[in-house]
Amino acid sequence: MFNLRQIRSSIIEKFLKVLGVYNKRELTQKFIKRWLELLQIYSKLPNFQSFHCKIPFLDGLVPHAKSVLVVPFEDTQPPVVGNVSVFPLYPFRVYLRDKSICCKEGLELLQLYLDITNIKVIGFYRVGNYKKIMDSLKERKPKLFCYPPSLFKYFCLRNKALNGSFYSPSKVSGNSSKKSVALQTKSV
Repeated sequence: MFNLRQIRSSIIEKFLKVLGVYNKRELTQKFIKRWLELLQIYSKLPNFQSFHCKIPFLDGLVPHAKSVLVVPFEDTQPPVVGNVSVFPLYPFRVYLRDKSICCKEGLELLQLYLDITNIKVIGFYRVGNYKKIMDSLKERKPKLFCYPPSLFKYFCLRNKALNGSFYSPSKVSGNSSKKSVALQTKSV
């Protein structure tokens, strides 16, 4: 049986370690409170068995990240290197007696995360309904730079530029071109 009281302090500690660096106490508390509420709500569902992880947490969050990559699920492993937070649209999976479901409040949590971090660059990796999500995010924050899945390699380039190093798009797309080699040598 899931006991939120037992893991509550470790969840709060983990989030404070990642989000506390931004010095936005109220927003951080709001984020943590909402996360704990969601765990409580989903653990009270009829036929609840367990969460996907022993301690449900957003492991892809990075302190001082320059950009965010939105992925569909918490176990999606994108080929990204650098100071980027990986944020799942469906942040945790819940196992019920006869099926499993996903938390659907990822967009709400993502918007809170963006409010805390002031990140302006967002990429999408293997997210099917990214157009609606991009529109929703840009409605609240019109200065966001959003990269759809088709422009993933350009998100990687932008992320590397933000972090002070350069990235070859050929590593992502599988193409090797003279242009990417020229870009790599230019940065050295």
